[in-house]
Amino acid sequence: RGYDEAQGPPVDCDGDGPRGRLIALVSGKGAPGKTTVAIGLAAALAERGRRVVLVDADLWGGNVGACLDLDPRRGLFALAYGKDASPAEWAGRLDEELQEGPGFMVLGGIERAEQRPSMSADVTVAAVAALREAFEDVVVDAGCAIAGAASPATDALLRQAERILLVTAADLVAVWNARAALRYLREGLGVEAETIGVVLNRREGREHYDAEEVERALAAPVLAALPEDRKAARRAAADQVPLTAVGGDAARELRRLASRLIAQEAPAASGAGGRRRWRLAFRQTPVGRA
Repeated sequence: RGYDEAQGPPVDCDGDGPRGRLIALVSGKGAPGKTTVAIGLAAALAERGRRVVLVDADLWGGNVGACLDLDPRRGLFALAYGKDASPAEWAGRLDEELQEGPGFMVLGGIERAEQRPSMSADVTVAAVAALREAFEDVVVDAGCAIAGAASPATDALLRQAERILLVTAADLVAVWNARAALRYLREGLGVEAETIGVVLNRREGREHYDAEEVERALAAPVLAALPEDRKAARRAAADQVPLTAVGGDAARELRRLASRLIAQEAPAASGAGGRRRWRLAFRQTPVGRA
């Protein structure tokens, strides 16, 4: 079919197989380590034999490519220039923009916030829809969930997500910002409460809230509490690999989170039977284990 602005770019997918689960990671204001968690979660899911793709949809300027030493010229931004292509051509462009990460595939985002106006909701949503036909888990770094700051593309993805993980640090200001993000998700976007889970990141010492205290403050379940692990974080950043590749307490918690998410998956969404194979020759690359 031809391109329709109301429907988005054409997607070359069969639509008759099981759809991969969309797991979106968001945060409130600040930098609680959402990208680090997204990369680590994608790696932890891939370790369990899942076909995983990580999408950098932080339209304020994502860092997935820099964290994994990927080509910044490839990704969603390049796809925005192919929306008028035929179905086969557009799907081929999506193939070309995917890059191999450490055990999973990656669709990069935009490097600078000034590129944001070029990213329409239809291109982002169509790309994710196509990826859901080929992968079991589509992990999306969706940026900040803030009223007045989120883009139509981000909002559209969050409304479609089966699971939204709100990443927050464990201090008072971070939890306050997380509460504002929750309000936006629930009241601004109409996201069901059971869709949202909290990931507590970089918890350290008595001055930080624990998981039980954060659950009471936010009225949302804490699915994981990752401790501060500066040594592992520095090594992962220096080597441009996921936290799971260097080990440590935070890596173990990420693996527990991945196992929990797999256990929570609806039976209809699990398994790869009938899934259309992505034309890109995907291979599972080795991932270091703790």
